[in-house]
Amino acid sequence: MGALCAARPGETWWDTCAGAGGKTLALLDAGARVLATDVRDRALAELGRRARALGLPAPHTRRMDAAREPIAETFDGVLVDAPCSGLGMWSRAPDARWRTPPDAPAARAAEQRALLARAADAVAPGGRLVYSVCTLTRAETDEVADAFLAARADFHAESRAVTPAWGPPAARHWILPRHGPGGAMFVAVFRRVG
Repeated sequence: MGALCAARPGETWWDTCAGAGGKTLALLDAGARVLATDVRDRALAELGRRARALGLPAPHTRRMDAAREPIAETFDGVLVDAPCSGLGMWSRAPDARWRTPPDAPAARAAEQRALLARAADAVAPGGRLVYSVCTLTRAETDEVADAFLAARADFHAESRAVTPAWGPPAARHWILPRHGPGGAMFVAVFRRVG
């Protein structure tokens, strides 16, 4: 994920759904200043602990629901690792296939579209917006990205290269278990015009 964000030293980034902070830690390690938000206080506390243990600068943290609460700041980059149906992680938690309701992708897609729209407003002109989910459903991947681009003429898809295993430079990446240890994910990169 860090390679697709391509954060540079001194840039400001917002990790909208930071969780315990693996993505935030990668952004901090790249030299970016990061605002990490999440709806869970415990996750943000764990993020602070992990940053200290690694000797990284402490991120700014804020408890907030990024899909529903306004934010006044603008950033060089915004990362939306959105809540999703999690179908791409079934190899790590096989029992999840029995706990995931059939309507989960459609329900999550609506939430993802709202989160992406709110986050896009916080991207400074010329800045990057990175959208990712750990699922493979079309409703939560291509359809969300297509709807976003159709609604926001001030953004365009931006091709990025990651590793040869992931294929040639592209604006959308499907990261599959065969690419290395782990589950499956989808990542789309956008740049704001300006």
